[in-house]
Amino acid sequence: MIEKGWKDVFRREESLETELLVPVHFRNVQGYMVNGKMLGMDIVLSPNRNDDERRLSISIPQSLVTTYKQLMHVKLMKLDVSIDVLDEYQSALGVFLQKVVIRADKEGRFEAWFYTLSDFGEVSYCRVPVYLAVMHAVLRQLPVIVEDELLEKGSATASLNDIQKQLNRSAPLKLSKLAVLQLMLEQEEANHEFLSKVTDEELMSSLSMQELVAIKDKVVEMEKYEWAKRFAALIAQKKHDDR
Repeated sequence: MIEKGWKDVFRREESLETELLVPVHFRNVQGYMVNGKMLGMDIVLSPNRNDDERRLSISIPQSLVTTYKQLMHVKLMKLDVSIDVLDEYQSALGVFLQKVVIRADKEGRFEAWFYTLSDFGEVSYCRVPVYLAVMHAVLRQLPVIVEDELLEKGSATASLNDIQKQLNRSAPLKLSKLAVLQLMLEQEEANHEFLSKVTDEELMSSLSMQELVAIKDKVVEMEKYEWAKRFAALIAQKKHDDR
């Protein structure tokens, strides 16, 4: 959205059309470690209903990962945070940011709008970059509501897609899911939380037979024999299923 120009990003509307909206809350921060460096970070939101296991992941620009990581630590320690560009934003506009609405634009991309009230009780909506809106809402404990269709089922496969997205933004070459998984396995300890959630079914559906064989050979080279045993079993299962 930034490439459209700041004037278009920080837009104001008197009303906002949305589809079915679902209240969500901050669940966790999901980081992606490669070569000892946190390459990407997502803020993960979940529906308030306990029986709804879907999620929404908001990517943080790589240039802000370190700063936002520090802010999240401050938040988790329940300390007051005054370093927030949106505090100055609402002061300059003379409005109070009440809640965040996340919806899809005409191209299907996420966009965030603040529901605002002026000193005189006038309602308007202000659009800001999604990561700014969500981070401000998390730090200030503001309500966040999301269009229902944007929520997706949480899974390791979805996480693998998120990691691939982050890596492809910063790498000179586009990386396949196989290459991404190999990078994660090379630093298994740093990525333990993600790898522990990967199921056999997801690996079978995400990787072709050729890719399974290739990753098995790679983990053997890395002397990760438990993973090699697991991939060998998946290869055998895939051969059986393809008969």
